[in-house]
Amino acid sequence: MNGFFVVALVALGVLLVALVLDDVLDGLTDALGGPDWLSLPVLAAVAAGFGLVAGAVEGTTGPTLPALLAGGAGGVGTGWLTARFVAAAVRMPTDPPIRHTDLAGRAGRVVTAVAPRQPGEVLVALGGVRHKLRATAGETIAVGEEIVVVEVTSPTTVVVTPLGLDELTPPSPGRDH
Repeated sequence: MNGFFVVALVALGVLLVALVLDDVLDGLTDALGGPDWLSLPVLAAVAAGFGLVAGAVEGTTGPTLPALLAGGAGGVGTGWLTARFVAAAVRMPTDPPIRHTDLAGRAGRVVTAVAPRQPGEVLVALGGVRHKLRATAGETIAVGEEIVVVEVTSPTTVVVTPLGLDELTPPSPGRDH
């Protein structure tokens, strides 16, 4: 094993450590004030690319100068690709966070009867998770009936109304409702 492969192995070890301790090391690179694309994973990729390409060239051709030149090109190319991947990951769009206020307008089902002066419980799906919530209503709603959340009063309490056909079908044109 030549010295260039040792450089590549050490750089890959640094890359592994950088990925495992990302949050800790990210704070250190932010404190140094460098550009966003210049990070420990990018530097480790440059060193690994340099070592792998230079080691391969030296192993096949022998002379060190062509190995250094090829390794430099390999390191720059690997670093450029890694910086592009890092930038793409940083700018990747994500869904907005789910909030309890997103429950308004959601349909669900009564699991404990709801009455005007007696709160009950409903199951409402939000973000792929079924939430069991305390529910109040202006009328009695029996167990098993479908409801719609009309107001969210707290993260665990909602105001509901029965889900009738009026909510499911839009009014026909020319008819007064």
